[in-house]
Amino acid sequence: MEEPRRDRSEPPPIPPEARELREHERDEKGFLLDTVRELGLSPQPALEVLARYDTRAMNDELRESTASLTERYGIKFTEFSTKEQKQIMVLYHSVEETKSAETTNEFADKLTRLMHDGLTRRALRRLDALKNELMGAKQEEEARDALRGLLDSMAVLARQIPPDKKENEPYWQGLLARFQQVATSRREMGAHIQRVYDELFEEFQPLIEDELVQVEIERRMKAGRPQSAEAVMQEIYGRTRDEIEVVKRRNREDVVLEIMKMKEEPYVTIEQLARLHEVNNRDVVPRKESRLRGGEEVIYFGMRMGTLPEDVRTEVEQVVGRVNALVDEQAVSGVSQFRYEMAAAQAHNDLLDIHPFPDRNGSTSLLFLELLAARRGYEPAKERESNYYRQLRQALGNNPIAIGIVGYEQYRIRYRPGYYEGITTGEKGRKELYAYGVERARTLTREILERHRREKAERRKAKKRKEKPN
Repeated sequence: MEEPRRDRSEPPPIPPEARELREHERDEKGFLLDTVRELGLSPQPALEVLARYDTRAMNDELRESTASLTERYGIKFTEFSTKEQKQIMVLYHSVEETKSAETTNEFADKLTRLMHDGLTRRALRRLDALKNELMGAKQEEEARDALRGLLDSMAVLARQIPPDKKENEPYWQGLLARFQQVATSRREMGAHIQRVYDELFEEFQPLIEDELVQVEIERRMKAGRPQSAEAVMQEIYGRTRDEIEVVKRRNREDVVLEIMKMKEEPYVTIEQLARLHEVNNRDVVPRKESRLRGGEEVIYFGMRMGTLPEDVRTEVEQVVGRVNALVDEQAVSGVSQFRYEMAAAQAHNDLLDIHPFPDRNGSTSLLFLELLAARRGYEPAKERESNYYRQLRQALGNNPIAIGIVGYEQYRIRYRPGYYEGITTGEKGRKELYAYGVERARTLTREILERHRREKAERRKAKKRKEKPN
């Protein structure tokens, strides 16, 4: 029996397997077009993505590499939808292909930036979801899991968005704002959940103090808006004035116990000084601030310049050496109370002028003075005294000359440009460096005073506008 004749003008029927292949290609093209459209790529980068796309490259090896990338932002690859996973793989493959071709162009930079922006925004949204879980936690373990997940994710993300890159600044600010929200949410929790916060904040201290506070201090310094470590720390923690006072009262009690132990030691040491600084400043400044300045940490305060960082230890050793010489003299022939108090006042001034620590040198110099006074019978009060001069007078036994020695130092800081003239300043080339530093201190002081004057004038104007009747 003859087969019916086929009209030669009609195309031959498409085999089922070919039909499936064409449908797959059409779906792939549709997916790619959707991808470049959603990413907002301009024509040239869009064509580059399309040209580099290869279905054979969408394999397990690429999936593993892409998953490793997303985890660097604190996001598991499985948290993305199937379509999102594929889009990230396409972008990652396109960038890697460009790198392997040893070409650096605008296309690769644009795609890398797109991936970074997309993953960072996704990571921030994930932090919001984890924060909501934390706020809804009722049990300790539930709160512990949520808070640990949050702090872990923040630590990972902080490393991906260094604020020294301008494009990362909005993300960095977003991360800090979210940490502040988490820190202040402690107030709304019950006592059992607050204990979880305290426990985990202590555990994650390197993240909070080193990767958030310290980086933010440096960012503001580079931006020409320097602030004290204490101010930045309390801002990031979102602490109220009352909460800061509670921390400082606790620290005062602890540091008095340290002084009472140290006074029994035969000699004074640099380690004791650093210990006093660390205990007095727990949760007030980052713990890294409780070590002697080094590297390139040059300090300006008032009209003066602190000792150059490479000279700090030598100069502090000299101060400690003079104090211990006095201790030896006391043991051999005795030293009058009056003279001892004047020597303690001078040691306080020397430390203040050296400025051995990055921040809060005033309170530490006073603690050092209290330690010296305690070695001669003074008993430091456990209650925190907010008035610096009242505490100073008590430690010096109201010795008028010793008090005058400290008062003159305060005057010099405010009105007399200069630096600490220790044994290192006479070395070759040092005086020129210090002279430059003093001029810099003068300039900074003038700028600060001018800024304060402007701000005061603006506040006055704003007050007048507010008081003016409509």
